[in-house]
Amino acid sequence: MQLYACTTKPDDPAAFAWTCKGPEAAPFNARGELVGDHFGGPTWRGCDGSAVVGAVLKRVAAPNPKKAIPWLLLEEKSHAGSGVFATITHIQRLDTVGGVAPKKGCDAEDAGEVTRAPYTARYAFFYPAEPEV
Repeated sequence: MQLYACTTKPDDPAAFAWTCKGPEAAPFNARGELVGDHFGGPTWRGCDGSAVVGAVLKRVAAPNPKKAIPWLLLEEKSHAGSGVFATITHIQRLDTVGGVAPKKGCDAEDAGEVTRAPYTARYAFFYPAEPEV
C-alpha cells in the first residue's frame, strides 16, 4: 500500500491535497518468499533484522502516470544490522502498477484522513562490486 494523508498545502494553508506519507508493503523475492517489510523513510527491513534507508536520486514518471506511481532510483542513506540489506548501495523501483493518490480531492473536512492505495512494483537492490583479486 501507498499511504496518503489529507494535509494543507505548504504554499496555501487554506487549500488541501493528498500528500504521500510512504509505503506500507511486504516485499517478496523472486521465489515468492517474504523477505521483510518496507515502510516510510523509505526503509526496507529484512526478516534477519538488517535494514537500509534510501534517499531518492532520480524520479521518472511511470509509463502511465495516471495509474502508477513513479519509478525511482535511490541511494543508500544508512544501514542497520548485518544481514541481506546491510550492504545495499542503490535501489530501483520499477514496473509500478497502482499506488496513486485518490482522484477525489480533499478539503478541511477530510484533514488528517489517511487512505491506502494498493500498488505493486519490482525492486532491484544493488550491492558493492566484489573486489578484484
